[in-house]
Amino acid sequence: MQFLMAITLRLKHLSRSHILCLLLGSLLSFQAVGQSEMQLIVRKKIKTPSAVSVDRNADFYIADSQGNIDRYDKDGTFLINYSPEKIGAVTSLETWSAMRIFAFYQDFQEYQELNRFLTPTTRGTFDNDALNFISVGTPSADNQLWLVDESDLSLKKYHPQKRTVSIETPFGLMLSGNSYKINHIREYQNLLFLAEEHTGIIIFDNLGNYIKTLPAQSVKYFNFDGNKIYYLEKNAAIFTDIYTLDKDVLPLQIKAQYVLKIEKRLILFQNSSFSVFKLP
Repeated sequence: MQFLMAITLRLKHLSRSHILCLLLGSLLSFQAVGQSEMQLIVRKKIKTPSAVSVDRNADFYIADSQGNIDRYDKDGTFLINYSPEKIGAVTSLETWSAMRIFAFYQDFQEYQELNRFLTPTTRGTFDNDALNFISVGTPSADNQLWLVDESDLSLKKYHPQKRTVSIETPFGLMLSGNSYKINHIREYQNLLFLAEEHTGIIIFDNLGNYIKTLPAQSVKYFNFDGNKIYYLEKNAAIFTDIYTLDKDVLPLQIKAQYVLKIEKRLILFQNSSFSVFKLP
């Protein structure tokens, strides 16, 4: 209160131009304080990422257009690398279990599974007349695969061993407009989440039944922190509770392509680098 009174007395003796300068300086100071809440730990050069993911052990992974997959710890220390024999961009990457790492290659219509040492264990194709062009995919809890088939715009659950489709859900009226772009898909807490460029994040149950849509624009990638789903939107990280729909917005210091939150770390990925920030 005494500080505010002092400011008021001072303003009485200043011209309008001086007052405007003071107010602008104050706003810039407040903005700098807000931006300095995240402390940069490290920034590293990388190849342009085509996909990212995080595992339950707090390590994160970066895949590139050549099919390489690198693992780092939460502070950005490089741990291990996988280099494929067949070069191609990784379209979908799921590493949460750490024991079964899944990488999908849209160009080849193939997927690769790796163990925790990033050693290849399985490479599979979709040899089924019901599957025509898969755009994104992710493992399910029962060792099947959730796939988006762009040829008939549907969600399908595929059994790799039996080579059969066990669940099929047409998107139909769930998607708005005439153009569709499915960017990411992941199963979490017995729910299935799918990011569509124009509609938002569509949520299904584990039988492929539609539940609801979280409105959002241009979501390329999302992940989870507890009960919250997070993603990038308008140069901010959005955290939304998947049950209560309560939302938190974290303004970002830099424009990023992907974001990961790992404990008290926020990792932002740009075209040729990633930055690890310590959260307050």
